[in-house]
Amino acid sequence: MQSLLNKKKKRKNVKFILAGDGPIREELKEMMPEAIFLGYQSGINLSRVYASSDIFVFPSTTETFGNVTLEAMASEIPPVCAREGGAYGIINDGVTGLVAEPGDAESLAEKLLTLIDDPQKRKIIAKEAYKYAQEQTWEKIFLRLFKRYNEIINQYHLSGIRAA
Repeated sequence: MQSLLNKKKKRKNVKFILAGDGPIREELKEMMPEAIFLGYQSGINLSRVYASSDIFVFPSTTETFGNVTLEAMASEIPPVCAREGGAYGIINDGVTGLVAEPGDAESLAEKLLTLIDDPQKRKIIAKEAYKYAQEQTWEKIFLRLFKRYNEIINQYHLSGIRAA
Protein backbone atom coordinates (compact mmCIF):
# COMPACT_ATOMS: atom_id res chain seq x y z
CA MET A 1 0.00 0.00 0.00
CA GLN A 2 2.86 2.35 0.77
CA SER A 3 4.19 2.18 -2.80
CA LEU A 4 0.73 3.09 -4.10
CA LEU A 5 0.68 6.04 -1.74
CA ASN A 6 4.14 7.08 -2.91
CA LYS A 7 3.02 6.88 -6.55
CA LYS A 8 -0.13 8.80 -5.66
CA LYS A 9 1.94 11.62 -4.17
CA LYS A 10 3.34 12.18 -7.65
CA ARG A 11 -0.17 12.26 -9.14
CA LYS A 12 -2.63 15.07 -8.79
CA ASN A 13 -5.42 13.21 -10.63
CA VAL A 14 -6.10 10.66 -7.87
CA LYS A 15 -8.32 11.07 -4.81
CA PHE A 16 -9.11 8.16 -2.51
CA ILE A 17 -12.61 8.10 -1.04
CA LEU A 18 -13.34 5.29 1.38
CA ALA A 19 -16.89 4.26 2.20
CA GLY A 20 -17.46 1.78 5.00
CA ASP A 21 -15.89 1.08 8.32
CA GLY A 22 -13.70 -1.55 9.85
CA PRO A 23 -10.92 -2.41 12.26
CA ILE A 24 -8.11 -0.75 10.27
CA ARG A 25 -9.85 2.56 9.65
CA GLU A 26 -7.55 4.53 11.99
CA GLU A 27 -4.45 2.91 10.50
CA LEU A 28 -5.65 3.83 7.00
CA LYS A 29 -6.32 7.40 8.10
CA GLU A 30 -2.72 7.68 9.24
CA MET A 31 -1.42 6.20 5.98
CA MET A 32 -3.77 8.25 3.80
CA PRO A 33 -4.22 11.67 5.42
CA GLU A 34 -5.48 13.20 2.16
CA ALA A 35 -8.16 10.54 1.67
CA ILE A 36 -11.80 11.16 2.48
CA PHE A 37 -13.30 8.69 4.95
CA LEU A 38 -17.09 8.61 4.68
CA GLY A 39 -17.80 5.83 7.18
CA TYR A 40 -20.72 3.47 6.75
CA GLN A 41 -23.00 4.42 3.83
CA SER A 42 -26.28 2.97 2.59
CA GLY A 43 -29.24 3.75 0.36
CA ILE A 44 -29.16 7.02 -1.56
CA ASN A 45 -25.87 8.11 0.01
CA LEU A 46 -24.15 4.91 -1.12
CA SER A 47 -25.64 5.33 -4.60
CA ARG A 48 -24.13 8.80 -4.75
CA VAL A 49 -20.72 7.46 -3.75
CA TYR A 50 -20.84 4.92 -6.59
CA ALA A 51 -22.10 7.53 -9.06
CA SER A 52 -19.22 9.85 -8.13
CA SER A 53 -16.52 7.20 -8.53
CA ASP A 54 -14.30 6.25 -11.44
CA ILE A 55 -12.88 3.00 -10.04
CA PHE A 56 -14.02 0.66 -7.27
CA VAL A 57 -11.26 -0.92 -5.17
CA PHE A 58 -12.03 -3.91 -2.97
CA PRO A 59 -8.88 -5.74 -1.80
CA SER A 60 -10.69 -7.86 0.83
CA THR A 61 -9.80 -11.54 0.93
CA THR A 62 -12.43 -12.46 3.52
CA GLU A 63 -15.66 -11.18 1.96
CA THR A 64 -17.77 -14.20 1.10
CA PHE A 65 -19.87 -12.86 -1.78
CA GLY A 66 -18.67 -9.43 -2.81
CA ASN A 67 -22.10 -7.80 -3.08
CA VAL A 68 -20.52 -4.32 -2.98
CA THR A 69 -18.47 -5.28 -6.02
CA LEU A 70 -21.62 -6.27 -7.89
CA GLU A 71 -23.23 -2.97 -6.82
CA ALA A 72 -20.25 -1.07 -8.23
CA MET A 73 -20.47 -3.04 -11.47
CA ALA A 74 -24.19 -2.24 -11.68
CA SER A 75 -23.20 1.42 -11.34
CA GLU A 76 -20.85 1.02 -14.32
CA ILE A 77 -17.74 1.33 -12.15
CA PRO A 78 -14.84 -0.99 -13.05
CA PRO A 79 -13.75 -2.99 -10.00
CA VAL A 80 -10.26 -3.89 -8.85
CA CYS A 81 -10.35 -6.77 -6.37
CA ALA A 82 -8.08 -9.36 -4.78
CA ARG A 83 -7.68 -12.81 -6.34
CA GLU A 84 -9.29 -14.34 -3.27
CA GLY A 85 -12.67 -14.09 -1.60
CA GLY A 86 -16.14 -13.51 -2.95
CA ALA A 87 -15.43 -10.54 -5.20
CA TYR A 88 -12.88 -12.55 -7.16
CA GLY A 89 -15.56 -15.10 -8.04
CA ILE A 90 -17.63 -12.57 -9.95
CA ILE A 91 -14.89 -10.80 -11.91
CA ASN A 92 -13.61 -11.93 -15.28
CA ASP A 93 -10.08 -10.49 -15.08
CA GLY A 94 -9.42 -7.97 -17.81
CA VAL A 95 -13.03 -8.06 -19.01
CA THR A 96 -15.38 -7.08 -16.16
CA GLY A 97 -12.68 -5.86 -13.78
CA LEU A 98 -9.07 -6.32 -12.78
CA VAL A 99 -7.74 -8.79 -10.24
CA ALA A 100 -4.74 -8.12 -8.00
CA GLU A 101 -2.76 -10.62 -5.98
CA PRO A 102 -4.09 -10.87 -2.41
CA GLY A 103 -2.12 -8.88 0.14
CA ASP A 104 0.17 -7.47 -2.55
CA ALA A 105 0.13 -3.67 -2.55
CA GLU A 106 2.32 -3.49 -5.66
CA SER A 107 -0.12 -5.66 -7.61
CA LEU A 108 -3.05 -3.56 -6.42
CA ALA A 109 -1.25 -0.32 -7.34
CA GLU A 110 -0.41 -1.68 -10.80
CA LYS A 111 -4.06 -2.57 -11.49
CA LEU A 112 -5.30 0.81 -10.27
CA LEU A 113 -2.75 2.71 -12.32
CA THR A 114 -3.71 0.67 -15.38
CA LEU A 115 -7.26 1.98 -15.13
CA ILE A 116 -6.23 5.50 -14.14
CA ASP A 117 -3.79 5.84 -17.02
CA ASP A 118 -5.99 4.23 -19.67
CA PRO A 119 -9.42 5.90 -19.67
CA GLN A 120 -10.48 3.92 -22.75
CA LYS A 121 -9.73 0.60 -21.08
CA ARG A 122 -11.49 1.82 -17.93
CA LYS A 123 -14.57 2.69 -20.00
CA ILE A 124 -14.62 -0.68 -21.81
CA ILE A 125 -14.27 -2.64 -18.57
CA ALA A 126 -16.95 -0.48 -16.91
CA LYS A 127 -19.41 -1.27 -19.72
CA GLU A 128 -18.67 -5.01 -19.54
CA ALA A 129 -19.02 -4.91 -15.74
CA TYR A 130 -22.38 -3.21 -16.12
CA LYS A 131 -23.59 -5.80 -18.64
CA TYR A 132 -22.51 -8.61 -16.32
CA ALA A 133 -24.27 -7.03 -13.32
CA GLN A 134 -27.51 -6.67 -15.29
CA GLU A 135 -27.50 -10.44 -15.88
CA GLN A 136 -27.31 -11.24 -12.17
CA THR A 137 -30.98 -11.75 -11.37
CA TRP A 138 -32.11 -14.16 -8.65
CA GLU A 139 -33.84 -16.25 -11.31
CA LYS A 140 -30.62 -16.70 -13.30
CA ILE A 141 -28.55 -17.33 -10.18
CA PHE A 142 -30.94 -20.08 -9.02
CA LEU A 143 -31.10 -21.60 -12.51
CA ARG A 144 -27.29 -21.87 -12.51
CA LEU A 145 -27.41 -23.41 -9.02
CA PHE A 146 -30.03 -25.99 -10.03
CA LYS A 147 -28.09 -26.78 -13.21
CA ARG A 148 -24.99 -27.42 -11.12
CA TYR A 149 -26.96 -29.63 -8.70
CA ASN A 150 -28.23 -31.67 -11.67
CA GLU A 151 -24.69 -32.03 -13.02
CA ILE A 152 -23.51 -33.37 -9.65
CA ILE A 153 -26.46 -35.75 -9.38
CA ASN A 154 -25.81 -37.03 -12.91
CA GLN A 155 -22.12 -37.59 -12.07
CA TYR A 156 -23.16 -39.77 -9.13
CA HIS A 157 -25.58 -41.76 -11.28
CA LEU A 158 -22.96 -42.28 -14.02
CA SER A 159 -20.32 -43.37 -11.54
CA GLY A 160 -22.64 -45.85 -9.82
CA ILE A 161 -22.21 -44.17 -6.45
CA ARG A 162 -25.39 -43.97 -4.42
CA ALA A 163 -26.07 -41.01 -2.18
CA ALA A 164 -26.85 -41.93 1.43
